[in-house]
Amino acid sequence: MKRNLKKRFVIIFAAIMILLANVFLRADANREEKKEISSIPIAMATDNNYVTPTLVSIVSASENASPNTKLRFYIMVTNDFSEENKVKVQKLDEKLENSVITLINMGDAFKEFEKSFWGTAMYYRLKIGSMLKDESKCIYLDSDTLVLKDLTEMFNLDIGENYVAGVLDGYRQCEEHASELEISDMSQYICSGSLVWNLNKVREDIIEEKFEQFLKKATRENKSLIFPDQDAINAVCYRKIMDMPFKYGAIVGLMYCSKYDKDPYLYKLIDRDNWEDGVKNPVVLHFVGKKPWNSHKVKFSDLWKKYYSNLEKMFM
Repeated sequence: MKRNLKKRFVIIFAAIMILLANVFLRADANREEKKEISSIPIAMATDNNYVTPTLVSIVSASENASPNTKLRFYIMVTNDFSEENKVKVQKLDEKLENSVITLINMGDAFKEFEKSFWGTAMYYRLKIGSMLKDESKCIYLDSDTLVLKDLTEMFNLDIGENYVAGVLDGYRQCEEHASELEISDMSQYICSGSLVWNLNKVREDIIEEKFEQFLKKATRENKSLIFPDQDAINAVCYRKIMDMPFKYGAIVGLMYCSKYDKDPYLYKLIDRDNWEDGVKNPVVLHFVGKKPWNSHKVKFSDLWKKYYSNLEKMFM
């Protein structure tokens, strides 16, 4: 009799434990489903010459996004963007489950500022506010970037009332350039290759119109601009620019030194903790200068080729 009772007790206890386990599993599953999905708008610009690096950058961002992150790419393209390249973009759009790619034809925008060595596509970031009129905020990435981690943290940076946030640029050391930009100093000068834009503020203060006015005046007065788009951003947005951590736009050229103490140039440009965090935990790599598709000697070129290979496999 006692054995039967004991056996019955064990069976009932086991059944209760199984029931509780199922309840907890369902609760965990529900919590996972209720996790907020991060939807991130990312603007880029390209022409027929740079379409492959652009797609490689998109692949890297997609592959390294968290499961709950969805990416919305807006690719601003030149008026002569070929049908062949449009097909490539469409095919990639179909392959990437966590990303949507939209092409935006920029027509003849900035044609008057085109020079032999500068195409018009680099200027397109200056029109993000009107091109992405339904977005309040966005990330902008140059085509010569790789995204190595999820972008949610970068996108969620609180940039306050600033127009834009970016990573410090080496030209902060060129104090004499401030006079060309008609600003007081170069202490806020940022690289335009990886940015977070406050689009609401840009539209509110009619910044796009001011960008165009700056470029027209610079052309009329034959000013010596380093990079016209970057100079326009730094001149017009002066005092409304926020420094991002280096890791969100880690310039590869500043990452060759193995130790901070070994490069006296770094002392003047960036603090140790910011640089070391960028070297150890880069979120966005930016290949300023030499490109990894042109030389295997460029740092991280093997990493770029990995994502290029992944892109090729999607087109097979």
